[in-house]
Amino acid sequence: MTRPGPGHTTRLVNLRLLRDGMIIDEPGTELWMQNGKIIDEYHRWWSSKSQDQFHADSVIDCGGGIVAPGFIDIQINGASGVSFSDQDVTNADVERVGRSLLQYGVTSFLPTLVSSSEQAYRSILGRLTVYDGDIEKGATVLGYHLEGPFINPQQQGAHDASVLKTPENGCASLEQVYGHDLSNVRLITLAPELPGAVQAIYDARQRYPHILFAIGHSNATIEQCKEAIDAGASCVTHMSVLIRLKLGTITVNC
Repeated sequence: MTRPGPGHTTRLVNLRLLRDGMIIDEPGTELWMQNGKIIDEYHRWWSSKSQDQFHADSVIDCGGGIVAPGFIDIQINGASGVSFSDQDVTNADVERVGRSLLQYGVTSFLPTLVSSSEQAYRSILGRLTVYDGDIEKGATVLGYHLEGPFINPQQQGAHDASVLKTPENGCASLEQVYGHDLSNVRLITLAPELPGAVQAIYDARQRYPHILFAIGHSNATIEQCKEAIDAGASCVTHMSVLIRLKLGTITVNC
């Protein structure tokens, strides 16, 4: 919780508040924010020299709704009739999905592209943008998640086998497929047991520090997972698919 300071202040009233794992709905429950951060309204009261100084700039009646931290969806391939892997997908399509996500409490997300052709990646990534959400655009787009095509064919799932690749040349293989402008990419899922994958993770983390790597669609062993983690991998895509690998990915990441 932040102490009050200069800036626009918003007071949320008539709400149920999630606090310490419990829903607080007592009369008078409020939440104060300033410049997008929660502040201590009691400290504001005691430090104010007048009612005008204490009053919020705006008051929002929440209608008895629950106020809680928003969800961040880091793996969503599409919704509302939109596929993010469609070569004709537009920013308007992304915004349509973003608006639909708000009703489920999702306030930011990573539109996710499944394994695709080089042409598709370059076309889509060259067109779609990253933006802060609002009531018109919906949830915030934090960046894009590239789920493939550097995945294990034995764990391809619904991915198109004809476009799967091996990152045998490390980061150069990633750039060959995705292109060299990866400024809007936030997460890449790959199988670390593929030739060149660990080196690709390490090199890409040095060259593109804003990009995170996830282990997914993989048959990796403990040793291979450890190598990937040491190289910079930090999360897992499709945890449920990996549960059967008792001494592999799940053991390392738990």
